[in-house]
Amino acid sequence: MKSIKTKLPDSGQEIIDLSRKYSFFTWMPQKYANPLAIKKTEGHYLYDYDGNKYFDLSSCMVFMNIGHGNKKVAAAITEQLGRIEAVCPFDTTDVRAALARKIVEDIAPDNMGKVMFTLAGADANEYAIRIAKKYTGRTKVMAQYYSYHGSTYGATNLNGENDRVSPEPPIAGFLHFFGPNWRTSGLDFKDEDEACAFYLRILREQIEREDPRTIAAIFLETITGTNGAIIPPRGYHKGVREICDEYGILMVCDEVMMGFGRTGKWFAIEHFDVKPDIITFAKGVTSGYIPLGGVLVSKEIAEFYEDAEFPCGLTYNSHPVAMAAALATLEVLEEEKIIENSAEMGEYLLNGLKELQKKHPSIEEVRGKGLMCAFSTLPMFAGEEDNDKLVEMLLEEGYSTFTGHYGAIIVAPPLTVTKEEIDGILNAIDKVLKPFDERVPK
Repeated sequence: MKSIKTKLPDSGQEIIDLSRKYSFFTWMPQKYANPLAIKKTEGHYLYDYDGNKYFDLSSCMVFMNIGHGNKKVAAAITEQLGRIEAVCPFDTTDVRAALARKIVEDIAPDNMGKVMFTLAGADANEYAIRIAKKYTGRTKVMAQYYSYHGSTYGATNLNGENDRVSPEPPIAGFLHFFGPNWRTSGLDFKDEDEACAFYLRILREQIEREDPRTIAAIFLETITGTNGAIIPPRGYHKGVREICDEYGILMVCDEVMMGFGRTGKWFAIEHFDVKPDIITFAKGVTSGYIPLGGVLVSKEIAEFYEDAEFPCGLTYNSHPVAMAAALATLEVLEEEKIIENSAEMGEYLLNGLKELQKKHPSIEEVRGKGLMCAFSTLPMFAGEEDNDKLVEMLLEEGYSTFTGHYGAIIVAPPLTVTKEEIDGILNAIDKVLKPFDERVPK
């Protein structure tokens, strides 16, 4: 890098050693950090310093929707830096105005009224909590078990997973409920409708026991992300919407991972014909080229805050470089028909995974919507050691991904993936599962 005078490490091992010595790696004891040192990214691939090439099977952390190295987005960032690099958040810019209008008018459900731009998904959920509490005048919020909403203090209290529980002590007023995770419920249902009715019934009962007059909002990952790409049964989101309407509770859909084409729609909630009161987003809105998140609120909530003080603030709110990156990303998604490709290739990928399930006894379940897919191995392989081994074997085959929880392996390539590349993905998974099949009791 010609503009930086600081000497940069020039070997992969030196980069890894310095990074491990001086910086933290998240969600692990630091002695277990085992990163790749990435020298270059291009298209759907990551390149290390040893000349190895890896297909980005998880779109980094399920955000690289348009692929690496998109020249239009890079140019938009560079042009914005040369024009307005930053402004006070109390002022505004042309790119902020255009992006807000585009998301509210052209992309979001038609009941949405305004958007607040944040830095990422965690603080989007953090501010959604505040917005909902002040709007309703209530103090409790509910979220599902087997969910992940971020790592700031409020968002972490929303999380419903063992690995990322709230720092102690937790914040009062955060409640968790059992959502429709068929795999871990230990219950058998004759069909989706029976399962849906059961989970809605226990949700309603919990709300009534907690006193619905105290509950501000119910937070849902529209489709569960890193906890296994869990698709709710048909009718579930509509049922939650009806419960929320009955008790005056806000319905908040976390679309941080699923938004902006990941499931073959702009937002995953479009698959369920439901309009939430609040939508949180991040990741795909810029494909990670620049950090950006946001909170969309209904017209009714937006109108309320015309007179009430808005309980949110960020120094880098609506950062103009992020605004430009997002506008360019949305144009790329539209111009190159990438969301349509996500829907078509997602179906092709899911069908391929289901064929592998028939072949491999080590696969327990396959799930997916669009290009958010996952397969779960049998419970005997759900431990961290086997999960990590499977991901390591995929890396050796040239495919980089990560483990979800409860034995889930994430298969979420960039939305620009081709059939030929999906065939390569399926062949690699086919190969690495064979040693696991041999361990399955006959």
